[in-house]
Amino acid sequence: FKLGILPGVENATRASSDKSKVGGEVMYAHKFTKTLSVGLAARYTETDYESVDRLDKDTTYSAALTKKLPHKTFVGMSGQHKKRNSNVDGKDNDDTALLV
Repeated sequence: FKLGILPGVENATRASSDKSKVGGEVMYAHKFTKTLSVGLAARYTETDYESVDRLDKDTTYSAALTKKLPHKTFVGMSGQHKKRNSNVDGKDNDDTALLV
């Protein structure tokens, strides 16, 4: 069992960029057996583009299931859902991906 929390703040100077970012991530991993494990994560960030009066709120959820096979071979399935809510028209986004 593993649980991690990663808070973060990023602030750029006007010389390099005109945005600031704040957010965090929570992760969970669990090994059911010697050969089967699962991982879950959730991330949230707010990015403020000050010069253009834009605020993006990004949320990401992900999950992975991994099975160890003989001869150091692994198979897995993972999925991720990303969503962006922005106060600027046309900048919202909603994506889902599944990998096998």
